[in-house]
Amino acid sequence: MSDRTMLAIGRTNVSVPKLAKRAVQALTITGIAALVSLAIVAANGLLMGKAAPLQAYYTWYNFITRPDIISTSLLTAIVAITYAAWQRDNGGGKR
Repeated sequence: MSDRTMLAIGRTNVSVPKLAKRAVQALTITGIAALVSLAIVAANGLLMGKAAPLQAYYTWYNFITRPDIISTSLLTAIVAITYAAWQRDNGGGKR
């Protein structure tokens, strides 16, 4: 069994170690979650009418740079990727 896998970047496929691919996936998921939280904070600021959009950004930035939030996001992404890989390797629970 090979310890390398293909990582698709744009239209290019790159052969990388499985651990590197999982790390890229975890960082991508964490980044998407951070963008979704920015959208929620910005929408909340606009709907409440209390703060300017720049104030919403500062609120989000102070939230997203907290170490506990970063570690929770990364841990959640790693668990999700590991579980998906485990399900794929075990036939998706089919018996």
